[in-house]
Amino acid sequence: MIVMKDVNLDNAVSGAVWGAFTNSGQVCASIERAYVHESIADEFIHEVTRKTKLLKQGIGINKDVEIGPMISMDQLNIVKDHVDDARSRGAKS
Repeated sequence: MIVMKDVNLDNAVSGAVWGAFTNSGQVCASIERAYVHESIADEFIHEVTRKTKLLKQGIGINKDVEIGPMISMDQLNIVKDHVDDARSRGAKS
């Protein structure tokens, strides 16, 4: 995802969260990386983090759940590796 400085920030944030977490992020076209103009990067990161923390995780058949389970243990390990890599590079939870 590329986010330019003249973007509608709310739309970009919503698109990033939706694009990253649709089907629990298990889509071949999911957003995995965002390149954000430095003038809006801090606000973008703050808002993506805020909206992500609001997502409800649980059993996918429940009406209020927005993120269901991983498809397999292999997929869970792939996501864990991504999270571990991001944390090793300075990401915070």
